[in-house]
Amino acid sequence: MRHIRVGALVDLGPEISGISLVSRCAAVAARFEENIAMRASTLLIAGALTSATTLLGAGTAAAEPANTMPGDGVYLVGVDIFPGVWEAPGTPDPAYGCDWRRLWKVEGDNTEMEYIIGNNFTRHGPIRVEIKPTDVGFKTTNCGAWRLLPPPPRTGSFGG
Repeated sequence: MRHIRVGALVDLGPEISGISLVSRCAAVAARFEENIAMRASTLLIAGALTSATTLLGAGTAAAEPANTMPGDGVYLVGVDIFPGVWEAPGTPDPAYGCDWRRLWKVEGDNTEMEYIIGNNFTRHGPIRVEIKPTDVGFKTTNCGAWRLLPPPPRTGSFGG
């Protein structure tokens, strides 16, 4: 008895007659289509799960620290902002001064003097402050928008 093989994976069984051969081909084609449809839906589901995982993962990932501070607030160093030399225009109204504070601890309203590493209150601008990598936070009130200044060029001499 001779078997009819179509490709390496399909065996149509023993060759009996043309009619049974046609019906067997139709049955194999139907199973093949079901297999393709099942694989396609599996790939579609896998793709959707991958996309959802990527989106959810991106949503929970921390954002990179910024090189600008838009205004008043408390900013965490290394989380919200980069350390470095920062500049602000100063108070827009001389009746109210600009107040900034470098903090070693962020807690409550951050008015505790013991948490302040360095600070200044001024009515003149522009204002510059160096926020160090060891600082925990930076508080600014009525100073305007801050921007991170680029580091000075390396001189190539000793210490630079």
